[in-house]
Amino acid sequence: MKFKNARENTIQDRVGLGWRPELAVGILSHLDRIDVVEVIADDLFEAPRDERRAIRTLSAQTAVVLHGVSLGLASSVPVEAKLLEKTARLCEEVGPEYWSEHLAFVRGGGLEIGHLTAPPRTDATIEGAAANLERARAAVGAAPLVENIATLIDPPGSDYVEIDWINKIIDAAPADLPAARPA
Repeated sequence: MKFKNARENTIQDRVGLGWRPELAVGILSHLDRIDVVEVIADDLFEAPRDERRAIRTLSAQTAVVLHGVSLGLASSVPVEAKLLEKTARLCEEVGPEYWSEHLAFVRGGGLEIGHLTAPPRTDATIEGAAANLERARAAVGAAPLVENIATLIDPPGSDYVEIDWINKIIDAAPADLPAARPA
């Protein structure tokens, strides 16, 4: 999958909206004022063909980002291959500027917890996240941009503060994973 110059376009500030069907008319009639539209990828996995086609048409008119919320990249267990395949097919079909996903924990022991959760910041989740990012890059053709999970507490069992944990993941992950670090 060839993405539309993601590294260059992520540096500048832009004004965007999250896609919701009830906002479609407003978004489409004001594309001249919107720099980017974020679409939740998971909402399109089982969507009808015409809905996916509408997002592909939108992507041809403005920058679209497919944002995932169900991969569980920061887990110490492998990402489900089925979800990676769905993400890859959707990226190929829609042609987004780039795709993104959370560094989150979403399942364990075969159970979906139904929520993006900050995992313990440990060596195991660093290794698991790096391996999952490589799996994601291999399946989709580009590594996702990653987003942390906003939390007011350190997850129980953490050995690292958040910035050190994220930097260790980025250092261990695929080379094409964009990252911004303080100078």
